[in-house]
Amino acid sequence: MVTNEPACSASIDQGKSLARVASQWLGQESSHLDILDLLKSVPSPHIAPTLGVIGGLLGLDEIQICRLFAYCMARDIVSSAVRLSLIGPLASVPLLHNVQESAEDGIRAVYAAILKHPDDPLLVAAASAPVIEAIHPCHETLQVRLFRS
Repeated sequence: MVTNEPACSASIDQGKSLARVASQWLGQESSHLDILDLLKSVPSPHIAPTLGVIGGLLGLDEIQICRLFAYCMARDIVSSAVRLSLIGPLASVPLLHNVQESAEDGIRAVYAAILKHPDDPLLVAAASAPVIEAIHPCHETLQVRLFRS
């Protein structure tokens, strides 16, 4: 998938915001200070690794973090569709539910594949999503329509 500036910027903005909130929220525990300081020192923390680090600090396992990440991304996509008037607010509820079911199926399938390769789980890290790859270049157009209208 070809990266693009709006998607990259959005991921970095979300990562920075999450790191800032986590440092205020979890900064009271001395065991977390080193990790939170390191997280804040990273110049461009993307949302996925930042969420993984914070989920680890909270004691969440990999599956719970994947579910949380999938929900956050699905919620953002559905929310954007509502703001762009592509769907109505009432239609967004069942859509989000259906997307979450699909995400859960994907998480289960990937986790099963990872368990088949315990020595090298990165063998199953690559994926292909033709629909996403087809619409990915539309980020800039949607960003202009969403935030500069």
